[in-house]
Amino acid sequence: MKSRKKPDLEVKAYGQQLDSFDLDLVVQLVIMLGRELVKEDVDAEDE
Repeated sequence: MKSRKKPDLEVKAYGQQLDSFDLDLVVQLVIMLGRELVKEDVDAEDE
């Protein structure tokens, strides 16, 4: 079991990539939802 540290480092690096990916995804979702809400507000004002 000499190679125990290496997988841990790989998992940690993968976890960091996943965190930054999730953050980007959340930001994109928030922007998309914000645009949808703005569209609905504009449509409601037109009526």
